[in-house]
Amino acid sequence: MARTAGSGNKKAYNLKELRDMAAEKNIPGRSKMTKAELIAALGLSQNAPQPEPKQETSKAVKEMARKMTAGAPPTSGAPGKKEEPKGVFIDWGPDIPQTYEQDTVSLLVKDPEWLYAYWELTGGNSRHIVSSLGGSARAILRLERADGNFVDIETGVSMNWYLKVDPGLSYRAIIGFKDPGGGFHPVAASRLAKTPRVGLSDVVDTKWMIVRRKLDELLRYMGGFPRAGSMFAVEAQSWRMVKLFWASMAPARR
Repeated sequence: MARTAGSGNKKAYNLKELRDMAAEKNIPGRSKMTKAELIAALGLSQNAPQPEPKQETSKAVKEMARKMTAGAPPTSGAPGKKEEPKGVFIDWGPDIPQTYEQDTVSLLVKDPEWLYAYWELTGGNSRHIVSSLGGSARAILRLERADGNFVDIETGVSMNWYLKVDPGLSYRAIIGFKDPGGGFHPVAASRLAKTPRVGLSDVVDTKWMIVRRKLDELLRYMGGFPRAGSMFAVEAQSWRMVKLFWASMAPARR
């Protein structure tokens, strides 16, 4: 039970008792205050010699205590917005870990010609391989195409890599280690990732809605309307012209 503070109290308080008393008075920043700062904020005095706090810190603590006990409004900031007093401790929780103690690799498609791989080698399997190979183990990222061809990249200490690839093909990333003899020891593999092809799709039977006004504007931009005929023929010719136009704008296929 905390002792009652008073002007005539000459007893020495320990740090826990001072913090308990500060908690009862709801003094902000108490968890980070030193013993001398807590004594000053509580208005106590004791026989045991205490280190003299810096003048600036003592004034700030007293000012915060005065505002909290008197309910004074903030002296600055936007109207109606309560300003947090300086020195308040905010628990943001633990930091995001750099690793999760696992062996994994993922492969993402950036565009038709680039893939992005990221991995982690901190699990039990990778530790066992490194221990068995000793200091000769080299981290290797293997990019394997669906037809079985692959390329090995020595990644060093990196945990991610951009990979230049061909459009319209499927790839898999495998992370592992190589021994001095060139043997590959896989640790984890990603799912298949397929890069899109370059250019327009060959699928032409799917019908997409288009606003007639927008189609007319596009046809005028292309050089005019098709020849007169039935409504069906006009629509079919219009779509053929749109496809030819966009095909001419697309980059040349590899």
